[in-house]
Amino acid sequence: MVDMKTALGTLSMPIIKVLPWTKSPVPPEVLGRIRPPSNCHLSMLGRSFANVTPISPRLRQLLADAVIVCQFCEFNASNHAGLEGHEHIMYRCKTHELEHELLCYVHDTFPQADDKSGLVVVPPLEQVVRLAVV
Repeated sequence: MVDMKTALGTLSMPIIKVLPWTKSPVPPEVLGRIRPPSNCHLSMLGRSFANVTPISPRLRQLLADAVIVCQFCEFNASNHAGLEGHEHIMYRCKTHELEHELLCYVHDTFPQADDKSGLVVVPPLEQVVRLAVV
């Protein structure tokens, strides 16, 4: 956990490169419960990012994952019953997975700088969107 928070603060690769659990999708019944109604303004959250072609396909997928994390948060805050126990665990896991992947994917997607610094050359728009999601 400390490794992840340190990596987030410096926007660097975490030392522990693999999560200690297997990533799994959010079950459809949970998605159906946490998604806002189609007539709610929150149902449009993140949809425009699909049309931003200068960002990588991997970041677009991570943005979709971020929308799900936001839906978990909003549902828990606005629904008087809130999340159930297993949903809280799922929410926490999805948040950690998103943070980890936002830090790691650039090392697999973009080239390293030529100056032997080990830094990754990330396009400016990609970096700004990535930082905004973090």
